[in-house]
Amino acid sequence: MRIRPLAFGAALALVPALVLSAATAKSRKPATGVVKSAAEAKAIAERETGGKALTARRIPLNGASGGWEVDVRMAQD
Repeated sequence: MRIRPLAFGAALALVPALVLSAATAKSRKPATGVVKSAAEAKAIAERETGGKALTARRIPLNGASGGWEVDVRMAQD
């Protein structure tokens, strides 16, 4: 008889944790894939920082991959 209240209490404790973890996983989808152009790199930089992207250039990171260097001007408050 004592096992039922314990199982019920465990279920009550577990349900909110599952709901919260499901909500946070869908809250923001990370960007995936390869950035193929300077315009795309600038758009991502502007969206992520809230500034104005001025220039973007491709840079090598190591022998197999590369990335983008974007100069961003931030608004002065």
